Amino acid sequence: MVRKALKKVPFVVVADNLMSSTALYADLVLPVTTIFEDTSLMAGVRSQYVQLMEKAVEPPGEAKPDYWIFARLAERFGFGDVFNQPIEHYIDTCLAGSGITREMLEKGPVRPVEGDWIPFKDGIFRTSTQKAHFFIEEWQDKNYSPIVTYYPVKESTTGSPELAKKYPLMAVQRKLARSVHSSHGMNEWILEVQRNQPNILIHPNDALSRGINNGDWVFAFK
Repeated sequence: MVRKALKKVPFVVVADNLMSSTALYADLVLPVTTIFEDTSLMAGVRSQYVQLMEKAVEPPGEAKPDYWIFARLAERFGFGDVFNQPIEHYIDTCLAGSGITREMLEKGPVRPVEGDWIPFKDGIFRTSTQKAHFFIEEWQDKNYSPIVTYYPVKESTTGSPELAKKYPLMAVQRKLARSVHSSHGMNEWILEVQRNQPNILIHPNDALSRGINNGDWVFAFK
């Protein structure tokens, strides 16, 4: 589907620091910097800290940061003055009002919330009454069940038994140790450690009924 869509686009531009599978379809590939070749700000769900990602090495060749590319595009569209500031300006803008400054981050990571964070500790909820709702009138007004209700999956052995005769197994994507979504999917070291092989975890009973043993190669289709 993606291949068909890309073929319909008259001119495809990809900005990446790796020759990814998408970049192979591009008419033009813009080399961008890695996280080690530019200064940036990190505040993600993987840690409780905000930290400054400082530039470690110079980028190779003509590699440029994403914001540099955006700034050049903005110039072409006539509003380049909005994006003509150095990266430090945008970092300061992101930090504004947080109580954290770039000078603080230059000394080390900062934890914005000390101690254990307890949501709605004051007993005030983000509802129309500021109280916890078990019966939600707003849902009822939109013709939904006013209480939390379990709905069985339509495509399942119980929800669609006829379809289940052809597709008796349900797939659930598990956490992969070799990648974060598509990130690190081309990291040769990680692929080598993980043997660059996809794995399927299947219930022993389902495997037994299909004559599948641990370590066998199988075709999974939908």
